[in-house]
Amino acid sequence: EFVSAGKMVELAPGVELHTIPAAHETLETDENGEYKAVSFLVNFRKENVSLFFAGDTIPYPGQDAAILRAVPAGAELTMCLPVNGRDEARHALGIAGNMDVDEAITLAKNCGAKLLIPCHIKMFAGNDPKEEVTAAYCEKSGIKTILPEAGKEFAL
Repeated sequence: EFVSAGKMVELAPGVELHTIPAAHETLETDENGEYKAVSFLVNFRKENVSLFFAGDTIPYPGQDAAILRAVPAGAELTMCLPVNGRDEARHALGIAGNMDVDEAITLAKNCGAKLLIPCHIKMFAGNDPKEEVTAAYCEKSGIKTILPEAGKEFAL
């Protein structure tokens, strides 16, 4: 079922899916006024846990507020955020960018996240973060961080 941004669908009893607008460089809508890029927040009410999976996005005014409106009070929030960044070289190649690691850390902190999972690292040749992203760097901000690695399992 299609979910419009700002709406919620109950996937199972106590499991909610919320869509949040994403700005793949800009907040774009189609001819029906639907956002072209979205992020997803899943609330597991019984466990009081929320998982935010960012779509391709950069920070935009009100993004943290939109996320927080969908997170239940007191829920433990984990955020998967793209950190490959954006720059003129990529723009020249027609590659729309994402937030960088510092912007991801700021969004996670603004949302009160307990765990940050940086993503979009080594996904596409020539579209990696300019600097190495490390858990130690991210954790300086006070947010526990897990860096996924291809072929390796990790537990939350």
